[in-house]
Amino acid sequence: MKIIKKTLSVILLLALLIPAFSVSAATSYDTYAGYRAMYEQFISDNRWDAGTPWGDRKMPEHGLYSAWGCASLCSDFEYYMYGTYGWKGERYSRAADIRTGDIVKISDPHWIIILERRGDTLFTAEKHKDQVYISDTHYRMHNGVLQRFGYYNSNGKWVKDWKKCSFEKGYHYVNVEVDESVGYGLGSGYSGPEEPEEPEEPDITVLADWSELPASSLVLPTDAILAMRTDLWGASALDVERGGIELYTTSGVMLGSYEEILNLNSVDTFVISQYECVSQIGVELYPGVSYVYRMYIDIAGGRYYSYFGFFTAAPPETGPEYTVGDMDNNGTVDSDDAIFLLRHTLFSDDFLIYQPADFDGDGGVSSSDAVMLLNYVLFPGDYQLNGQ
Repeated sequence: MKIIKKTLSVILLLALLIPAFSVSAATSYDTYAGYRAMYEQFISDNRWDAGTPWGDRKMPEHGLYSAWGCASLCSDFEYYMYGTYGWKGERYSRAADIRTGDIVKISDPHWIIILERRGDTLFTAEKHKDQVYISDTHYRMHNGVLQRFGYYNSNGKWVKDWKKCSFEKGYHYVNVEVDESVGYGLGSGYSGPEEPEEPEEPDITVLADWSELPASSLVLPTDAILAMRTDLWGASALDVERGGIELYTTSGVMLGSYEEILNLNSVDTFVISQYECVSQIGVELYPGVSYVYRMYIDIAGGRYYSYFGFFTAAPPETGPEYTVGDMDNNGTVDSDDAIFLLRHTLFSDDFLIYQPADFDGDGGVSSSDAVMLLNYVLFPGDYQLNGQ
């Protein structure tokens, strides 16, 4: 009888899961012409065409993935072109492997779309300086290395030249051979590639030397106070204009940011930056989950970022504050929790869980635990969850 019940549970779980994942069926392109026609449609759509305002806190138009700014644009591209969301392409880690149709993350962090790769020339789309830019002159490959045109040197001066990008990862979605005998598909209303607007050049030489302040930082289960000190070299404190912080997941998705005007005394030679996650950034943390942040200050028209800081929210101070089996944290245990747990086993970065889930007691979390949870929901008298 239990075998029949378990088989029925698996069938029910799959039946519930298939509609939930129907959006993830990727669109394939057998030819360059088919792929190009679709990306032309994307970049000529007035939601994403060149020059479209795209602020740092803009979420995706399709609303199916939690991303901000440049990552939001890439998330829209993934869903529009391939019918998936959450970076479901084939992941790779070598810049030399970049190809047409990819979504790429560099370590600024910044996300870009590779509309086409032709030899070492990259035709890209990105959110840059609060707009969408489409260009074949901003990125290129050089001896297997990804480069970007234009950068600040160590003295804070803007240099018009190519510089290596710190490539982090990329995702393949298609494998089509580009027809290089024809020009790029630019879409209606777009006359040609544009170079991103040059940042303003600071009128002074500045070195902002960042260091963490552990004594001023505090990490709690759902909140944190993050502090850094910036020693100023080559600038007066009166040149300091603003400061801020950006908070990210460990996969590079921005969760929130905060900016403030700084009013310093002329005798100050350093800046103390201190920000609280809930009240200022507007983000409540999850106990035991890791996060990444960076701070910045604006000095005489130039922006100076800190290195990336890393911290982990503290575990709960007392016993577990959850209902066993309530994987989606809505206060009830039902078949939706079994679906959520199965999603976690398939896409752990996108479906986070915040309680132990080894319900069958085999020492790991797998699809069998999702089946066990569904059995418990359907036949509570016959099944008990490990840990209850």
